[in-house]
Amino acid sequence: VAVKANQFDVRAVNLGADLKDGILKLDPISFNFNRGELNGTARINATKDTPYNAVDLRLSGYPLESIIPARNGSVPLSGRALGRARLEGPGA
Repeated sequence: VAVKANQFDVRAVNLGADLKDGILKLDPISFNFNRGELNGTARINATKDTPYNAVDLRLSGYPLESIIPARNGSVPLSGRALGRARLEGPGA
């Protein structure tokens, strides 16, 4: 089953979740789009008053023209996006 929402054409989702002793681990986080994919992991430690979060996501092969559309008649960007976001720290 494919889902299309907000210009994302999701073809497959794989999400592994493990909750133990107040720690939620999401591994894998995987979204396959018509063109490109997003993969990663996340960990939420809620054992203290302020949760501590760690997220590591990688985007590959996603078309740039879908992220940054052409404006005012300009030629759209072309190519494939490749990027990584690692976020870590306290907060809810």
